[in-house]
Amino acid sequence: MPGGFNFIIKRTPPAPVPEPVLGLYKLSETDPINSTLTSELATLIDGITNVQAIGQNWAKNYSYGVDLGTPGEISGVDLYCRSTYGTPTDWYQPGNGWGEVGVYKSDDNITWSLAQAYTEPPIFGTDLQQFNFRCTFSSNHTARYFKIRCNATTRNYLAVSGGSLLQIAEIELITP
Repeated sequence: MPGGFNFIIKRTPPAPVPEPVLGLYKLSETDPINSTLTSELATLIDGITNVQAIGQNWAKNYSYGVDLGTPGEISGVDLYCRSTYGTPTDWYQPGNGWGEVGVYKSDDNITWSLAQAYTEPPIFGTDLQQFNFRCTFSSNHTARYFKIRCNATTRNYLAVSGGSLLQIAEIELITP
């Protein structure tokens, strides 16, 4: 077309969705800032959300996490848990210390920083012995490693309605 304009629109491709390459955990982690997740747990990232990944109730100072292989940006974490019995509908005795968790990030699996702390994060998709909750960040975080830790201050375990204890089944990352 004479005298017309040609425009070239360049689009930036979306960032790749971070996929965990390794599930990790540490039981009895007394210092969440200076520690290493030392044990591998492939079942933590296998996509099966309704079978416990490890035969442990989620106790105070227990951490479960993922290694992305390279740094990735996420906007939160979904945690799928099994309850020891019943169909949970809420945190046990809300406001009484049974639902305190922290999400931490690290670039080297040695030095960690708190991404965000939660008291009784929102639940979703409860079913027979299934209790899932979501930790959405107030702003996105980028790191290679992410972990979620039971930060209970007044109780020794995370528990849900009826007093049922939680066991970890799966960690899924929420992407921006």
